[in-house]
Amino acid sequence: MKTSLQMFYITGQCTDMQTIEHVGQNNRSAQEEVSASVEEVTATMQEQAGMTEHLAEMVQTIDTLTKRLAAEAAKFKTK
Repeated sequence: MKTSLQMFYITGQCTDMQTIEHVGQNNRSAQEEVSASVEEVTATMQEQAGMTEHLAEMVQTIDTLTKRLAAEAAKFKTK
């Protein structure tokens, strides 16, 4: 038969092991959440990079059209 001190020690060990397992589960869960967040951030960055590239192309088009408009308008100026 086990003494009270032995039972307290065994119970403490079980509690410690449960706590360690709980921490391990939380750690694994947090790693999955971090991975998902990194994937979301990466996708958002790629989307924003694509939008930025599209905006740059639009600015270039506007610049070209503005120059063409200025050239055409210059033809109508009177002296």
